[in-house]
Amino acid sequence: MTPRRVPDLFVEQLAHGELSPERARQVRAALEAEPGGLDRLAAIAASDAEILEQIPPERFAHRVRARAAATTPARKPAPWRTWAVAATPVLVAAVAALVVIGRPDTGPLPDDSPVVLVDAFPERPKGDIAPEIRVYVQTDAGPQPVVDGEHLDAGAVLQLAYLAAGQRYGVLLSIDGNRTVTLHHPDRRKGTTALVAGGEQRLGRAFELDDAPSFESFLFVTDHAPLDVDHIVEAVKEAGPAATFVGADGQSLPVARFTVRKAKR
Repeated sequence: MTPRRVPDLFVEQLAHGELSPERARQVRAALEAEPGGLDRLAAIAASDAEILEQIPPERFAHRVRARAAATTPARKPAPWRTWAVAATPVLVAAVAALVVIGRPDTGPLPDDSPVVLVDAFPERPKGDIAPEIRVYVQTDAGPQPVVDGEHLDAGAVLQLAYLAAGQRYGVLLSIDGNRTVTLHHPDRRKGTTALVAGGEQRLGRAFELDDAPSFESFLFVTDHAPLDVDHIVEAVKEAGPAATFVGADGQSLPVARFTVRKAKR
């Protein structure tokens, strides 16, 4: 039986010394059992070293603040984690570098978390793979997976991820109770719809849940050919979360859907 892939979150936490000795031992053992697992760990260390060499640590906080000030999207984005700026200089260097290049930082898991959290989103059986949306919510204990249909409060900070499942192109967007549509991938209408293969791909930008009523529904439209972002956005505005799409060949396109309910106050 092929060992399950250790999530990137755990590998990064191990590389950055954010795990307790017991948790670090468990994750390292899982990486040793995974083909190429230790290479992933070494790659993170090499990448961090390269970033640190290019950008002096004392400039990181300034770079992060400048990047945030220059970003003024229509809807309110949220930095995935901001507490690192107040941490030790070495940790600030490593974490801020990841923010600068678009790799979202994530907080540590509590030490009493069960080992099975390595499979927070279990892989489907072979032959049952389809494009998928995954949603994480930031908590005091770090990012936690959200269940489809779960109720969350306005202001919750979410991070989105997708599974391409063999599809080459995709558009990930959401519509809320006010029928406001927000693009997540690509993050602008003229951006590329190309997807990254090879398991879960987290988007590099977090998303703050606003106070629009009732729900936030996410749709992930995929195809083997490039997609028309404008057409998809307008179709969702018109038909809402139940929108369907047809490809250039006249066949229905796969659409993964995920809904977050707004908790009543």
